[in-house]
Amino acid sequence: MEKEPRENLLETEGDLDSELHEKSLGEIDLSKLASDLKKYNDSFNIFRLVGRSMTEAIGKERDGVQEESFEERAKKERVESFNNLLDTYRSDLARTGLNLESVKSRFFTMSNTGEMQGTEMRINVLDGKKFIDYLESLDKNNITNDQVEGLKSVAEILTKQLAEEYDLSDPSDERMVEFMGNFAKIIELYKQFTNNPELVKSVEELSKYLKISKGKYLKEYLLAEREHLLTEPGIGAEGPEDYKQKLKEALEFITQIGKNPNAKNFYQELIEIFKEKLKDRKEELKGWGKKYFEEQEAHMKDPAYVVFSPRTLESFEEEEQNYKIIIDEMYDVAEDLNN
Repeated sequence: MEKEPRENLLETEGDLDSELHEKSLGEIDLSKLASDLKKYNDSFNIFRLVGRSMTEAIGKERDGVQEESFEERAKKERVESFNNLLDTYRSDLARTGLNLESVKSRFFTMSNTGEMQGTEMRINVLDGKKFIDYLESLDKNNITNDQVEGLKSVAEILTKQLAEEYDLSDPSDERMVEFMGNFAKIIELYKQFTNNPELVKSVEELSKYLKISKGKYLKEYLLAEREHLLTEPGIGAEGPEDYKQKLKEALEFITQIGKNPNAKNFYQELIEIFKEKLKDRKEELKGWGKKYFEEQEAHMKDPAYVVFSPRTLESFEEEEQNYKIIIDEMYDVAEDLNN
């Protein structure tokens, strides 16, 4: 995902002297920030933007009015909303050592006036010591429900950033370096809130990553997650040949992971997962051709559907057989990785 420029909030801290005495560090509540981040993300996700774009396009056709494109206005709105968030929460973010990052989603669409891409606002740890100081300032016996909700949201966002965004092989990724340098302590302090099991639960995934990190194969584990090697290798394929290509790429990633001697057991686990998923897929394909042919025939009789290029039963069954041949071939390749 691409990133928009991040503001270093610590540089603005000199302007906060008058605000530092309004409330103690332990009184800061991040739940309102979390709520506003959700509103921002709901407003600028790609599906909401596409809906707004289509609605406005219909209005323009009717009115014949030429004005700046929806994409241009949406970008201006996004920048304005981002700046409003920074202005509103500058003090709390600076004091807790956090900052905001607007991340472009992997989903986008093209229109006749340009590319339209959704964004998601997320949180990073800018200053690990300050965030740890904030966690230590909270009274574990008297933490408010709103503070709990705020911290849960922060943990969930940091988990997503680590899983999807941070590059563990890039020492210039300051977000990653700052977070990983304080990873263990942050989790330890979250777990001190034993009276709030939901707060402790919010760092379960991070705790798993910490354990893997101590095993020295976190980079490989995150790669496996990002490439769906733990869940469904080949996901998103369109047709047998594309499926074969995606399975080849999955095996290449698995081979890459196996180069780390600390990931030896994980490498073997991925091979077994790959083979099991192929067996499951082959089982699902039984009768696939006939099933889809019958669905096509039913759609052709339904006026609500338009079938532009009807296919024969033989065509569907041939595709089913091609999938099975590819599965057997890729299964054998995976078997050879064990040798």
